[in-house]
Amino acid sequence: MAVDLHVVMVPWSAFSHIMPFFQLSIALAKAGAKISFMSTPKSIQRLPKIPPNLIPLIDLVEIPLPNLNDKDLLPEGAEAGSFISLAATLQAILSNRSADWIITDVVVQWVVEIAQAHDVSLMVVSPCSASTAAFMWPLHYLVGDGQKRFQSSPESLTKPPEWFDFPSSIAFKLHEATGFQAGFYGDNASGISDAERTAKILNVGQALAIRFIERASNKGIVCMRWEPQMETLWHPSIRGSLFHSGWGSVIETLQFGHCLVVLPFIIDQPLNARLLVEKDLAVEVDRNGDGSFSRDAIANAMVSKQGEKCRTNTSEAAAVSGNHELHQDYYQLLEKWC
Repeated sequence: MAVDLHVVMVPWSAFSHIMPFFQLSIALAKAGAKISFMSTPKSIQRLPKIPPNLIPLIDLVEIPLPNLNDKDLLPEGAEAGSFISLAATLQAILSNRSADWIITDVVVQWVVEIAQAHDVSLMVVSPCSASTAAFMWPLHYLVGDGQKRFQSSPESLTKPPEWFDFPSSIAFKLHEATGFQAGFYGDNASGISDAERTAKILNVGQALAIRFIERASNKGIVCMRWEPQMETLWHPSIRGSLFHSGWGSVIETLQFGHCLVVLPFIIDQPLNARLLVEKDLAVEVDRNGDGSFSRDAIANAMVSKQGEKCRTNTSEAAAVSGNHELHQDYYQLLEKWC
């Protein structure tokens, strides 16, 4: 990699997107690149420690937030949606020091204009799976009337798209597609948006969480804040995982050969779940037509006969997902591009 190469990293502010970008930053810094890593103050505080020998090469750039006397008053996760000052911070970085590359997230589209204005090469990295990208983002369906054809109705998302010329079960279920299309703030038949519902149930939800912690305190560990997932998955007492099937969690879990039980909710999670089930790497929790599920559905998924085959396949998948030499080959390929 070229000496004094400066790379600006601009991940989306959800932590499941931040961590892959941070890991990529570490790999590029090991190859000699200088990294400017942009994120919000609390997100930066939650990052793992930078290896001492790489500290001179990685600059963690905090995005200034709206003035608040006590930053601890911000609710947990509030910074995940903060993009107000991001553009100005990126402009300042590029004005003070030229960059060779900007590496950004697939959902941070405003970076394109800034990169063009400063004549900086731009690379987009998606933390989502290739199957999700194939389903949702084929280039010829992102222009003209392609989007209208693709997202004409929730039902259109419940079967493999027309550009899949191979057998596949990867698609949304109707309750997933309906929520995905309508969006969080969209009007619905009840007359109250999901955002308003969330605001109304926050206090109730906190009370329910407290009672749940009390009931579960002698049966296991309940973490209400972010915890280092890799350290938990590495523990020898862990033999399986029930999770939402976000792609970062899929990769981390498969490294250890754990049997997967998936309960997807939003965006790419349902498509990831279908892929894992199709490959016999996971068992999906059965839901009703409206998306609801019961404790029995979760219990049945955990003890199903399908799980026996999944345990064998996930053990084999660990040989690939946990192969750090293979991943290093990809980093070296990226170094050649830069």
